[in-house]
Amino acid sequence: MNRLARTFSALAAAAAMSFVPVGTLAVTGAASAATVHTCASAALSVKLGAQGHAAMSSAGFAVAVTNKGATSCSLDGFATVTALTKTASPKPITFVHTSRSQSYATASPKTVVLAPKGTASFGISYTDNKDQQYGNATGCQMYAVNVRLPGVKPRHTTRISMPAIDGPAENYVNSCFTAFEFGLTPIVKGSTPPQP
Repeated sequence: MNRLARTFSALAAAAAMSFVPVGTLAVTGAASAATVHTCASAALSVKLGAQGHAAMSSAGFAVAVTNKGATSCSLDGFATVTALTKTASPKPITFVHTSRSQSYATASPKTVVLAPKGTASFGISYTDNKDQQYGNATGCQMYAVNVRLPGVKPRHTTRISMPAIDGPAENYVNSCFTAFEFGLTPIVKGSTPPQP
């Protein structure tokens, strides 16, 4: 074999050796990312979490999500939340994707991977000193929320009763005092959403 042929063979062998591992790593990375599927609704427990930091009419509470399944799964984005009041609310109650009190920080959504028994959460925040013209009318008394998590299948709604609020015997949040608006954080890893 002449010198040119030997050089060409050596270069070809080196190229083959350096090419194969790179391709293998790329495929492995894609395959491992694809194995973490969106959580199934049956694998998740959705419950009232800790009450948020309260200060100067700021309030909030967390909703905790636990993976009861045997494999890791992912959640991404904001839950869909609707309010339940004792009678019809005087105005529509809305949930926006920015903080409405000092309880939780406004954050951007990120994909959260939940290991088995792992916990994620999102926060619901509000101020309670705004539109007080309706007093404690029954239409203001938000006794629960319905929560639907993003992307889970089959779609499932969980009803969560409100935490007890400063003194009254009844468990409700006065949605009129919040000016009918609540803030939502995206779903984050851990049992408590980040504070400001």
